[in-house]
Amino acid sequence: MKKLIYVGTSILLAISLTFCSDDDPVSPGTDDLGEVEISVSGDIQTTFEGIADFNLMDDISVNQWELFFNDITPQTFSVQIFTNNADDMERPSEGTYEIGSDPNAEEEFTAIFNEYKEDFSDGTEFTTFHDNTGGELVITESSVDMIRGSFTFTAKSVDSETNQVDGEVELTSGEFIAVPRE
Repeated sequence: MKKLIYVGTSILLAISLTFCSDDDPVSPGTDDLGEVEISVSGDIQTTFEGIADFNLMDDISVNQWELFFNDITPQTFSVQIFTNNADDMERPSEGTYEIGSDPNAEEEFTAIFNEYKEDFSDGTEFTTFHDNTGGELVITESSVDMIRGSFTFTAKSVDSETNQVDGEVELTSGEFIAVPRE
């Protein structure tokens, strides 16, 4: 009986120690979802909070490195900041990068912001693919486990029937922390 009590106590102690951890980590681990807070002004006035990740898509003809921000349920927004390159590419290092209108320009990023309504069929896409759009991405920390930084950019939406610009927003983030996409 004493052995049973000793084994039971040991198991409970091991379980309780597993749940005791530092609640204020210095940086997110790979199990963390990353975080971002975004302020939107212009034709849309709101703030969003969500998760943040980054990813390198390595294809035969095009390589794309991206930061991706969104909320989970219900999904009300997504932001993609990316750069394309026909050659091999690596994770961007610390520094300030231009967000512009040419998705194929070297050393330049492009951005897409989607605001979703109740379902995905009723949303608005704003991009930096137009004149007088863009901004900057500031990366303050870059490692295989985390990208930390901030961004600001202006983007426009286009009416699908007239192909004319019909809206403009400016997005500004506080500091984001992005983790690798799994």
